[in-house]
Amino acid sequence: MSQSGLQDLKKNRLGSLLADDQFKDVNLRSMLDIARFDDEEFVKMQKYSVPELRRPLFEQVLEQATWENVIKGVALGPSWSTHWFKILVRIPKGFEKVERIQFEFNMEGEGMIFSEKGDVIHGLTGGNGLDCRKEFILPESWRDGYCHLFYIETAVNGMFGLSDGISPPDMGRVMHVNTADIVVPNMPAYRLFWDFQIISDCAIKLPQNSWESYLALEIGNKIQNAFMSGVQDTLEECRKLAQEFLGKDVDSDKVFDSKGDPIITAVGHCHIDTAWLWPYAETRRKIARSWSTQLDLMDRYPEYTFTASSAQQYKWLLEDYPELFARIQDANENGGKFKHIGGTWVEMDTNIPSGESLVRQFLYGQRFFENYFKKRCETFWLPDTFGYSIALPQICRLAGAKYFFTQKLSWNNINKFPHTTFNWVGLDGTQTPAESYNAQCDVDDIIKCVTQHKNLGEDKTSLLLFGNGDGGPNLPMLERLRRCRGVSNTIGALPLSKTGSADQFFEDIQKNTYQGRDLVQWVGELYLEFHRGTYTTQAKIKAGNRHSELLMRDIEYFCTLASLFNPTYKFPKKNMDVLWEKVLLYFVKLSYCADLRNQFHDCLPGSAIEMVNVDVREIYDEVQATGNNILNESLRALGFVDDGGEVVAINSLAWSRTEIIDIQSITSTSPGDSKRFPFVDIRIDSVEKAVVSSEPKMVSCPGNTAKFCESKPYCSVDVQRIKDNVFKIKNGVLEVTIENGIITSIYDQRVNREIVPDGAQVGKYMIYNDQPLFWDAWDTEIYHLETGHPLTSTKVSVIESGPLRSSILVETRISEKSWIKTKISLEAYNGQDGAWSMIKYDAEVEWQENRKFLKIEFPVDVHSGEANYECAFGVIKRPTHANTSWDAAKFEVVCHKWADISENGYGVAVLNDSKYGFATQGNLMRLSLLRSPKAPDAHADMGRHKFKFALLPHIGNYQQANISRAAYNFNVPLRVGQTKDIIAVNSALNSILLAGDPSIILETIKRGEDDEDMQTSLKNIPKRNGRSVILRLFETYGGHATAKIITTLPIKNVCKTNILEDDGEKIKFDKHDACLEIQIAMRAFEIATIRLIL
Repeated sequence: MSQSGLQDLKKNRLGSLLADDQFKDVNLRSMLDIARFDDEEFVKMQKYSVPELRRPLFEQVLEQATWENVIKGVALGPSWSTHWFKILVRIPKGFEKVERIQFEFNMEGEGMIFSEKGDVIHGLTGGNGLDCRKEFILPESWRDGYCHLFYIETAVNGMFGLSDGISPPDMGRVMHVNTADIVVPNMPAYRLFWDFQIISDCAIKLPQNSWESYLALEIGNKIQNAFMSGVQDTLEECRKLAQEFLGKDVDSDKVFDSKGDPIITAVGHCHIDTAWLWPYAETRRKIARSWSTQLDLMDRYPEYTFTASSAQQYKWLLEDYPELFARIQDANENGGKFKHIGGTWVEMDTNIPSGESLVRQFLYGQRFFENYFKKRCETFWLPDTFGYSIALPQICRLAGAKYFFTQKLSWNNINKFPHTTFNWVGLDGTQTPAESYNAQCDVDDIIKCVTQHKNLGEDKTSLLLFGNGDGGPNLPMLERLRRCRGVSNTIGALPLSKTGSADQFFEDIQKNTYQGRDLVQWVGELYLEFHRGTYTTQAKIKAGNRHSELLMRDIEYFCTLASLFNPTYKFPKKNMDVLWEKVLLYFVKLSYCADLRNQFHDCLPGSAIEMVNVDVREIYDEVQATGNNILNESLRALGFVDDGGEVVAINSLAWSRTEIIDIQSITSTSPGDSKRFPFVDIRIDSVEKAVVSSEPKMVSCPGNTAKFCESKPYCSVDVQRIKDNVFKIKNGVLEVTIENGIITSIYDQRVNREIVPDGAQVGKYMIYNDQPLFWDAWDTEIYHLETGHPLTSTKVSVIESGPLRSSILVETRISEKSWIKTKISLEAYNGQDGAWSMIKYDAEVEWQENRKFLKIEFPVDVHSGEANYECAFGVIKRPTHANTSWDAAKFEVVCHKWADISENGYGVAVLNDSKYGFATQGNLMRLSLLRSPKAPDAHADMGRHKFKFALLPHIGNYQQANISRAAYNFNVPLRVGQTKDIIAVNSALNSILLAGDPSIILETIKRGEDDEDMQTSLKNIPKRNGRSVILRLFETYGGHATAKIITTLPIKNVCKTNILEDDGEKIKFDKHDACLEIQIAMRAFEIATIRLIL
């Protein structure tokens, strides 16, 4: 036999000592237990099966439980059910002096142990995988010969729910209690087990021609020769051999005391998906299971540091398990071993939420941590999400988060992301140090920390984030970590590691790179080349998100004004917080805190199981109803009435608007007029006396509210039938030809320009086969674009024919079960400022498809190498070509309310009210509408959908055409109300105005979080005297801009703040007549928060 063949034989032999196979009766596994007892003399069990899939807390169980005697092997079901066990154990005599005695319980699912008085001890994970934890170490005081009582709560679901991979849950699952034993473990055998794992790994994973690899193989071979099954003394002999490679200190934290400069910081982490393959209610228990286990490990491993994010999860723990929460607070404050991190309410999706929603993630998250842990988070922690908004560096800095960590970029499926440690430069130029790299703490993980570090030239420090997803680190990981450090100390074959926190890791980087100045930069968005289908999956959830974000904007605006102008009205902070908590519980959004729950990275993207998605959709509907009630109460407090007043239009945006709106079932009290009217066009411009016309007319209205006034000149719209299924609609600006339900011509009469390329068709629905490689709800792959075919209309008819709106109804058959009805409309145009002429689409879809993708195409005669897309707090440019693999990878991208392609002097935008997936290839713009994946939700997106979008041709580029404002108007329709006191209403609604550069958007008007009249549950954050108003503005077009805030409020001081509302520099203001003016100068894409102190 050759030398290499001999070495291979020895390597193959290494696996036999620990193998769970035919030789386990004679290898080391045969000696792991000294004794095992399961008879009723020592173990007695009673079970209570909770009805109706409820999840009662410990106190409730004691009140309602009816216990039955059971034995090992008892079956548990159905899926998602809860079963409690009341267990009495008596430790047999003769084992008083052994190192450890434990109770092992394995029922295939998840569980949690409670003391007799109801304190959480730690979690259990059933099965036989790497994440299994079945042992409960019994206190030494229980070796007294008496019976001792404890409880185990069990759940008929595994760590990853009840799915086979990402398939929908198996709702017929039955589990069994396979183990319920008192066990005396052979601790020397366990320690040898961990020793040999690392030694054999080194023999295989270290460079094969290195002396370290040969030494590991030699020592491993000697250990196997020395081991004799059933002979205890050979265990110690084998361990002495292991010390030659590992050193003598691997059984304690002393192993980390040796000299050297560690370059790996190992941080324990438990990434608990707030909802994914299990319902939200199960997450509340997962948190307690996982985090209590980490406290238990800290007691036994003094070096261990654990970190956990998501303020919502801490809040749930506080509500359900206050004693456990108090222990975590103590571990956080005394010794700092349990670290809070992240600073956000949840580990959210960042592609789809608005900029303000991202702000609220930090606002609510940081305030929670500050209140309960006395410290905000400095590291933004987002290990698992599906893309990274370009606004994040600036938002992080404004929230006090100096660093950013993720690992998802390593999932790119086309290009490898080139950096590990780098400075991320955001939309406005803000830089944030970032780190991108779940580990099991084996030799391979330690090696990869160095070999996969792409920026060793700038900094050699690496972060080892270890722990099972949704469960956290376990004992074997910590034992392996000690032994890897032992190898480093003794042989030097592995890089030195230490345990620590993420903050410490980033501080080390700062020290090593001259405060980050030596790090490489990545400028622009961190686009994840994966999970692109999440921009579209679960369309109703995404619509609920958009509509709720905008509703919350209005609620805060009107409630703020009502609290300032009506002395009897109290800002409903407490009621809104209660509703926020309810929304957070059910993961929907009423307020921005409510947003945060639904914006978790498996909820809003649409990659959760059906029961999660059903809950979210139902609560979004409830949010709309409840939120509008709160809003209407604030409007009544401002002087609006339900009936009997003059009809007015209410504008919550900060600019004038000219629009046609539908008025239904509202009558006017103007003299001589009580008729109903279907359409009214509104001009919000100047304060003037107004009357309501019973005829549809173009009208002028004042300020932020408007009476319906006499018309100004306008170009009416009309529709002509040219021939069968061919129609022409024109309004003096656009002339649109529709043939068989598809636009074949759009002629812009302002510039005498045809917009549709020769032979092209605008507004054509396309259907694609959509079968990704694996992640069904998550992914759509580039090859799906090769499978598209157009849909043809079956019926076209005129349903409105002017003078203010003309509409064509197009009916399209997708399949035998699916169809589309689309209303294509063009409205009258009067050429006033703030008016746009656009082709509007109102779509209703019955969708019953299987792995199909529905899109609509807009080919336009505009040439540009880049397209522009609205994103959080700004606009991002992306290529319209596929010159490089990086360009080609962006075949599907995120956009918010609009996308635009412009050339010098002209452009075309596509607006939408609830869609997020988009693509621009050359001059072809494509809006993604609906997907139909079957996992993990087998019924994803099935049913009826309604949504709107529009095509907006414009003169100039998107900045000159103010496309951002057009998209806000499209998404925030004017409200219609009635008032008997127009002067008082206008006084309130005109009390805060914005004038100046149209690129500055006044996004938010709200009350200060810590005003003395704000009721909040955060009692440890001090109140501020008086009242204040918070204004959030951002520059949206990418240039320096100025504006002024004009207010009639009794201002004492004005401060610029961060997004956490900490006062910064004071801002001067000037008084002009009855108003105060505050000058604002902003950088490109800057986010500014202003506090008006009353």
